Amino acid sequence: FDEGAFGRRGTVILDCGCGAGDNANWLAERGHDVVGFDVSLSAVEMAQARAASVSARISAAGGATEFVAASATDLAGTARVQARASELGGFEVALDSAMLHCLDDDSQRAFVDGLRPLMRAGGKLFVGCFSDANPDPWSNPRRISESQLRSLLSTERGWHMVSLTSSWYERPSDRAASGRGAWTMAWWCVAEAVPVGPGE
Repeated sequence: FDEGAFGRRGTVILDCGCGAGDNANWLAERGHDVVGFDVSLSAVEMAQARAASVSARISAAGGATEFVAASATDLAGTARVQARASELGGFEVALDSAMLHCLDDDSQRAFVDGLRPLMRAGGKLFVGCFSDANPDPWSNPRRISESQLRSLLSTERGWHMVSLTSSWYERPSDRAASGRGAWTMAWWCVAEAVPVGPGE
């Protein structure tokens, strides 16, 4: 990540599908206040343990972490995430690094539609996901097309696509789909929350 991409130090970031907390803790060590959620309770517990192991660095940077168990497809039913969004007047930044491609079509729509009310107008959503440019054989999560991303993050759904660029994920070698290495073609997308009602 570019350290400055996620706003000033102290920006509250929603880490969607935080897993074991690698991204959340990295951001917190750079002075951000990160709220991470994951559907897996064991992943949340691991994220909490990892945050505790670097708590001195997080505190020295002025950062913070909070991890909660929650489903990406039912954010309206997640009290703690809803409460933080209300306190803030909406999150300024949300990050989805490698979660979107784990969801089916209906779940992807439920996620982005449930996320939008948690964002303030002008808030940024950063998405990294596997690209449909990856060739067969493919034994990883889903590959996502440009048109699919643009449909999900459209103005009709309360989003404006700021940028969409081809990128790469470097993955552990034991997760490689073939003998060609562990690099996976990906999309890196930035979308902005746009007003969806007269009062926003």
